[in-house]
Amino acid sequence: MQTYTHYVMTAVLNRQLKHRGAKGAHLHHHANESEERRLPPLASRWLMIGSIMPDIPLILLSVGAMILDLLAGNRMDPGNEHEAIHSYTGYLFRVAFFHDPWVQTAHNLFHAPFLIILYVAVGYWAWRQGRRWGAGLFWFGLACALHTAVDIPLHHDDGPLVFFPFDWQTRFMSPVSYWDPRYHGRPFAIFEHLLLLGMLFYLAVTWWQQRRKRTVTSVTE
Repeated sequence: MQTYTHYVMTAVLNRQLKHRGAKGAHLHHHANESEERRLPPLASRWLMIGSIMPDIPLILLSVGAMILDLLAGNRMDPGNEHEAIHSYTGYLFRVAFFHDPWVQTAHNLFHAPFLIILYVAVGYWAWRQGRRWGAGLFWFGLACALHTAVDIPLHHDDGPLVFFPFDWQTRFMSPVSYWDPRYHGRPFAIFEHLLLLGMLFYLAVTWWQQRRKRTVTSVTE
């Protein structure tokens, strides 16, 4: 799934959490300490960062490779295997992505299920100990978990390493690829962007409703 769709999907989840938190605060005017810890102020920020962080390392590597190709005058035609393999960008995605340990580590640092479980567990433990950074790590880890849970079934042979760092080869071989036309990439792209439009519409409507509610409340007060 596209990085921006991950971001918007998490924004919808974030909006739901905010709505439930506001509803709970309205029902319980005197929120106790445990309720405040369930909805930390940093939750929204770290949820949104975690929604895109799994893709950021590979995006940065891709930008660097494309800059090198432009400086070297290399052609970057992914449809031409000979040209692609002789460009920095082609080498990154056709060779390094599958075999270079540094690239594999960068891509799976926030994609690998075992590492994400570690982030969530450590964050939750630290949060319960009253450490402010623990809440941030916990919500960040949950957003990474949502991201990778969506990614794994939407990559044919280039998804996250499911047992990393214990196994550097095994990937889930999905019959669907979000981008590859050989594995239903075109119809899925249509579905994804229709879903994206629906989520953006939901966010716009709920934002407008909240804005109107705040305006009415300020006037009545």
